[in-house]
Amino acid sequence: MSKRMSKRTRKRVRALISLAAIVGGVLAVALLAAPNYITPTQREEISRPVYTVGDANYTEALEDGRNVVKFGKLPLGLYRGGMAFETVEEAESYLSEIGKQQQGWGVFELSGDFELDTYSVGDKYHTNKPLLVTRRVNGVERF
Repeated sequence: MSKRMSKRTRKRVRALISLAAIVGGVLAVALLAAPNYITPTQREEISRPVYTVGDANYTEALEDGRNVVKFGKLPLGLYRGGMAFETVEEAESYLSEIGKQQQGWGVFELSGDFELDTYSVGDKYHTNKPLLVTRRVNGVERF
């Protein structure tokens, strides 16, 4: 019986070591890839601006001089990325559709290019990398 238990114990130890190796590998890959998902892209030349929507917190942060980041797509479909629009009018229409236009929400310009920094999911567009919110483009606040 003691041999049987020692075989079980060895199997459990091997399983735990394998699990630890897998978890360690996943964490190592995540740490190496993290800068691609955290550091915002700031394009010098933008041929097609990207717009997004945000609440009053975006406006407040911009007024305070803080950076606001709209995160991009995360691996494994954990997050599709921020909502992205090609025009201010499309973003305003979206706000109207979801009933947020009169609740302090607004349209903001991002630091990317629509063609390079977005992708579609059905008929909606999302950011494919983190982008800085640079200014509010509708409403009374303009930066």
